[in-house]
Amino acid sequence: ASSGLSASQLTSSVVTSLQPAIASAVAQALRNTQSRTSTSVSALSPEEEERINAQQSANAQYNYEYKVGDDDKQTYISHKEARDGQNVEGSYNYIDATGSLVTVNYQAGPMGYTENREVQEGAVQIDQRNIPQPWSGPLAGVSSSTSSASGSSSSSSSSLSQSDLIAQILRAIQPQISSAVQSAVGSRNRASTSSFNAGVSSGLSSANVQTA
Repeated sequence: ASSGLSASQLTSSVVTSLQPAIASAVAQALRNTQSRTSTSVSALSPEEEERINAQQSANAQYNYEYKVGDDDKQTYISHKEARDGQNVEGSYNYIDATGSLVTVNYQAGPMGYTENREVQEGAVQIDQRNIPQPWSGPLAGVSSSTSSASGSSSSSSSSLSQSDLIAQILRAIQPQISSAVQSAVGSRNRASTSSFNAGVSSGLSSANVQTA
């Protein structure tokens, strides 16, 4: 009876039999992912993390300084910072797009971050060619609300349920299964034909021997 099945019937049967296994595999994969995420998040308590950070930063020391000056582009930046244990002090300044000199002095440590910002207007007369112009490249004129809506649509469309994921997997592998089943059916038919021909040849040989 099984030899009377068509390739499409066999394909449907194979897909049906595969679906529970794929569903189980996907569910297990999702559980493993959630388990790994949960484990990595809960590996350290806040108290342990704070204690380890304090130990690692107790003897940390460094200092650096750099300056950038480009008269052609009118880009002027400088920054220096020093660290001793858990305390950091530094300052930086730059010329903004309006030509103002912005200077920031800051401190950071266990108690948090504080800064003092000063702005000296008109420090540099910005050349017309260096004044930033509106963006004219890709997505020029597209509002942020449109981009957000597009992003939300992409995000919602990318979140698939397990059943949707299984359906996509089955659709993806359907051609391969169909091709494999057709090959199997063809091989089986050829094998059956060969066996039948061999049987016929054997019967004819026996009949010839008896006649002789």
